[in-house]
Amino acid sequence: MTNTKPLKTAQHEPLAGLIEPFIDSPFDSLPEPLRIRVKRAFPLSWDSWMPHQRRSLAQKDDCQHDPADEEESAYWRAFTSSIWQTEQLLRDLELSNPNGIPSEVMKRKEMLDAAKVRLRNLNALWEKPPFTISDWDNLSDAKLADALRADTKPPAAPAKQADTEPAPVVVEVPASKPLPAIADPEPQAELVVPTVPADPGAPAGTVKAGTVVIEVGAPASEPPLKQRRQEQKILDLLKHQGFNPIDLPYREPGKRGVKSGTKNMALQDTSLFTEKSFENAWQRLRDERRVQGS
Repeated sequence: MTNTKPLKTAQHEPLAGLIEPFIDSPFDSLPEPLRIRVKRAFPLSWDSWMPHQRRSLAQKDDCQHDPADEEESAYWRAFTSSIWQTEQLLRDLELSNPNGIPSEVMKRKEMLDAAKVRLRNLNALWEKPPFTISDWDNLSDAKLADALRADTKPPAAPAKQADTEPAPVVVEVPASKPLPAIADPEPQAELVVPTVPADPGAPAGTVKAGTVVIEVGAPASEPPLKQRRQEQKILDLLKHQGFNPIDLPYREPGKRGVKSGTKNMALQDTSLFTEKSFENAWQRLRDERRVQGS
């Protein structure tokens, strides 16, 4: 039976409120103005989504088109543009040919190293709040590093310390391959100087570094199952929205990006996500290059 409740037509009327009277109805029963907005906002047809998914997609569209968010949207557009420019510079440098000239080879290497550091620091900004960077046009590498070092969050109250996730302790040594991150530093890094170099039969977890073998314990275990569930949930949400996780579109002017909409949807599952755990899961996916672009 068609729902005949009148449809509001205010210019910025939230889509989530407009669809609520029709949330369980087929697409054909929607008023014509609402059909137009739904077609624009939903990556797939209305009838292919469950009611709770329709609400999530409408809320995502509202976030992207709310004029009150324009200042923040401009910040994220400039942020995304800076990442894209740095990625483009890396691609150009990797394809460049120094023609075997030693000075050009060294210059290319220095520029590549600097671009990689800048891209890594830019990606780390996802963990910082909006407006951490005040001037994108004059953002030097030094200013970017200073912004990352700045403590932009107030200290956590003692009662909430259990909710924070401790940062891993990374042990760096001059070895032929990188050692895994070590979460508990107390039992680490006992140095053993053998009378003969380590051979292929050396204990698991040892790395030869010159004439020194550094014992770091057993290989790092796989991430907890919940982290993998969080990562898979994010990938599923991206695919449900019609996005390819390894080729996400960049933000369009005046709109929030794919990450913001996906985060709003993910946080509805409070048993799986908090604000911080979503950000951590997203960063893991980016680090493993299972999420690219955006």
